[in-house]
Amino acid sequence: MEAIYRVPLHLKNKVKQIGYDEISRNHPFNWWVVITIISWIITAIVIYLWLFIPDLEANEIQWDKFSNEQIVEAIGKAENSVKYPYGIKSIDTKSNKEYARKICLNSVKNGRVRWIKAGKPDDLIIFIGLRYYPPKAHRLNSNWERNVKFFLHRVPEIAIK
Repeated sequence: MEAIYRVPLHLKNKVKQIGYDEISRNHPFNWWVVITIISWIITAIVIYLWLFIPDLEANEIQWDKFSNEQIVEAIGKAENSVKYPYGIKSIDTKSNKEYARKICLNSVKNGRVRWIKAGKPDDLIIFIGLRYYPPKAHRLNSNWERNVKFFLHRVPEIAIK
């Protein structure tokens, strides 16, 4: 029994003349498909490393060196909410960003005072986050500390110069 091969129509006559094996060796290969797939894989790996591998440099940063205003700006960017600016939900701010910023600034000031009185456990951002954004209260709160540290560390208008 002879094997049946699928051959493009424009090559059917050549199959009869030179045989299937020669055509398969000379058939043009689409390298752009392979290059595209490899570039997607490399891009996915880079994005994964950038997002999910802990920043070794961030472990050396002293987060208490940031001012209260810088921390508040980082919280505002991390929360990024129109309905609850700066993540303030306990008081109805009526989406007023200035009022919410003032409340957040008072919370950060009070958090820093509590942190100093407690003997500076952990770092300041973790301490504030555990009180105002407890990870067990909502599943998104577990990202709060990482998001705030990201904006403090990487955003030029907030980061220490």
